[in-house]
Amino acid sequence: MPICLKLRLKIIANLKVSSELSAISYQLSAISYQLSAISYQLSAISYQLSAISYQLSAISYQLSAISYQLLAYGSQASSLCHGTVRAAPQVAQSVLLNKIS
Repeated sequence: MPICLKLRLKIIANLKVSSELSAISYQLSAISYQLSAISYQLSAISYQLSAISYQLSAISYQLSAISYQLLAYGSQASSLCHGTVRAAPQVAQSVLLNKIS
């Protein structure tokens, strides 16, 4: 087999391998792009979950504050009704309604 023919066959084989490698490279780039898009979406979800967590913490704090206020009002009502100075239930109710509103 002449040398030129051998070289041409090698060049053709190398071109075929190069073409296949280029196709694989393109597929890997597409996969990389998809993974980047997934990563971006997961980051957005993580941010949203952090925001929800912050809001739930704020709600929890507000509920705790309301709970303490209700305990304080209950304590005041108890002292009005059962303290050394006995107030009529209407007075205690009036005081509580004024405090709540």
